[in-house]
Amino acid sequence: MRLRPEKESHCKSCRSLFAQSFFLLPMFALFLKIFGVKRTYIVFGRIFSLKHRSVAHPQQSHAAAKRIAEAVKSANRSYAPLNLSCLPESITLWCLLRRSGIPAKLRLGVRTLTGSFESHAWVEHHETVLNDIENITAIYAPFDLGLLNIN
Repeated sequence: MRLRPEKESHCKSCRSLFAQSFFLLPMFALFLKIFGVKRTYIVFGRIFSLKHRSVAHPQQSHAAAKRIAEAVKSANRSYAPLNLSCLPESITLWCLLRRSGIPAKLRLGVRTLTGSFESHAWVEHHETVLNDIENITAIYAPFDLGLLNIN
């Protein structure tokens, strides 16, 4: 059975997003280990800046953001033996969204549960969580990464 042209191009787009995510995930994981969160955020925030990109229309961008998030999540599951955490996944998603002209926020949150300190990362698009549960901010207290200047 042959797919309709728009379905075919959608599948090609999904495969391309998966391939990009598959390549970027371990690269970001390594970069984070070597340089840390702050430098990674600043460097890639500048590389994937929205300054010189046309920003997608909000209705179109939400569907595209969800599609990109699914591709990144799928690629991350492919690395299950390496156990890549939420941070490389979130940075990969954040960068791919920004490169596509879709505004997104990389969010880092913390909590202390039974005395131990825990952190978590996720991405939001127009206040909608893309790669985690909707109420993640009720579980982790997010802090403002906007204090780091990436422009």
